[in-house]
Amino acid sequence: MRGRLELVRIAILLYRILAIQQTQLPSNAVPLASVLEFSSGTKITVMEDYVIKRVDIEKQPLLVDRLAELQELYKATRASKHLISSDEGPHIHKKYTVILFPYGEQLGPGHLSFRIQSLAKLQAAIRCILLALRDLHAAEFAHTDIRWPNVIECSNETFCLIDLETAVVLGCKWSVRLHGPHRVGWRDNTLTRGRYTAASDLGLVGQLLTEPGLPPLGKFGSRFAEELMAKSLSLQQALDHLWLQS
Repeated sequence: MRGRLELVRIAILLYRILAIQQTQLPSNAVPLASVLEFSSGTKITVMEDYVIKRVDIEKQPLLVDRLAELQELYKATRASKHLISSDEGPHIHKKYTVILFPYGEQLGPGHLSFRIQSLAKLQAAIRCILLALRDLHAAEFAHTDIRWPNVIECSNETFCLIDLETAVVLGCKWSVRLHGPHRVGWRDNTLTRGRYTAASDLGLVGQLLTEPGLPPLGKFGSRFAEELMAKSLSLQQALDHLWLQS
């Protein structure tokens, strides 16, 4: 009888522990081996510390023509600590496929205020994004689609920029035929005389700071966002900005 009571006591204790852990998990936590599907034709299979990205090339045919360029991009940026990296691929065999690491929690849409609740964490995220752009621009590529859904939190105050399939050669003349339509959220000044430049990426970083639900930026943070969106800062000036040092 005592043994049965002990088993019941342990079961109740385990239930309580699981219930507490459940309340601490983010609403967007993804079970292992889950497959996330998107209307763009992309499927993401979530593994323990990496993801498998597969894209239907019938829905994104530009990937076929850009495969060699994307292979070069992933190879050139593999050492970056702030860009998603390829463990295998990309290659095309019926579908565009690439195995990516590290795995992290997506910052948007809908989870931004849950993930970034302090100014210090917001500053850490922006600093990581700028460091990602430093590595990307050094490889002569630009991202073009810097939005919170394309940023993941890999560990406490460590963030990575993802979705490198949107990247183009730095300074290229934008072509709908080669690069697709303008990205969501672009402003009238995103392109400079029709070209996508390093400042174009920085302008998108400034727009990140205007997203609702973030901690108040303060005077220096608001000025920082305005300067980025006005494309008046270089990447190094942005990294050295007073707001990121506070």
